[in-house]
Amino acid sequence: ESNQPLVLPALLVYTDAKDYIPDAHQEYAWALTNPIKHVNLLDQRAKQLLGLIDENERENQEKPSDTQKQQQPTPVLVPISNQKPAPQTATNDATAGQRDDLIASVLVEVNALTVEELKQQKAYVKLLKKQHKELKEMKKKHMKKILSLNKEQNTRLHELQSESVRRKSKLLKSGSSPGELTKELDAFEEEVKQKKVELSEWQMRELLDLREIQHRVEKSKKQEHLRQILQKLKDVAAECHAVQLKKLKEQSEKEKKELQKIMERKRHNSITEAKQRDKNQVDSELTEINRRHIAESVNSLRRLDEAQTKRQEKLVVRQKEVLVQIEEEEPKRWSLLEQECEAEYRMMP
Repeated sequence: ESNQPLVLPALLVYTDAKDYIPDAHQEYAWALTNPIKHVNLLDQRAKQLLGLIDENERENQEKPSDTQKQQQPTPVLVPISNQKPAPQTATNDATAGQRDDLIASVLVEVNALTVEELKQQKAYVKLLKKQHKELKEMKKKHMKKILSLNKEQNTRLHELQSESVRRKSKLLKSGSSPGELTKELDAFEEEVKQKKVELSEWQMRELLDLREIQHRVEKSKKQEHLRQILQKLKDVAAECHAVQLKKLKEQSEKEKKELQKIMERKRHNSITEAKQRDKNQVDSELTEINRRHIAESVNSLRRLDEAQTKRQEKLVVRQKEVLVQIEEEEPKRWSLLEQECEAEYRMMP
């Protein structure tokens, strides 16, 4: 590191340390690294041996003279995995129950997200807040237009009143006779009254027209929002379902590793107990422990894989049910929106 030359005592020595495995246990060491492949190879070897035996039997039947000359018993090699022990129903049931308990302790229950839980997702809530803000801004603009129209109507009413006062003052100053003046004032009052009625009707009509236009715009905006929110709910459901299946796959790998660790600890405990009991029979017991470990590991992993497959199928079915529930809610939400808009229209002034 300091760019100084290394002296002789400072030379680095490469050391490779490996576990020592006796030749008698090399096969089991390889089998422990991949028990499933080991058992499959044993099955394949057994099938090949059985095929050779059948072929030899057929040849012996075709050539009886040769078989009589060389009639020797042919040794049949049956792999350990194919040997059938004596029937022990109670023991097998207890062992199967232990394996099921072991798998149940490793397997994690996974439930599909409900519709309410999907509606609490960040993307869905964010869209709801955005739509609420848009609708609030729209109603605020509509209210400003209503106030502006009201102000314009009040201005016209004040102009009419001012014009009426001015014309009335002019009539009083015209110098007409009392009879004619009375007639002119009555006609003027009637005219002013008629103009006020017409102005009031115009104001109401303008206000109603404006409110109907605003109501249609707000209704259209709410319908657009509902379409967006329904589509967003479907997108969130699809995304959450995909993430959940991905996590389930990762969880399955963790469960398999955890099961292998448990089986390995069980094997080590059995080896420790065997070494403490009788040292003269350690090799034979180690062979039996390793054989039993391989068989139990293969069976447990297969059972775990079956349970994980059923769990995933159950999850997929539940996810489909949630999507169907979302589809069934759409007509109800459209109906509620229509009722809400109809109630708002009836409440308009």
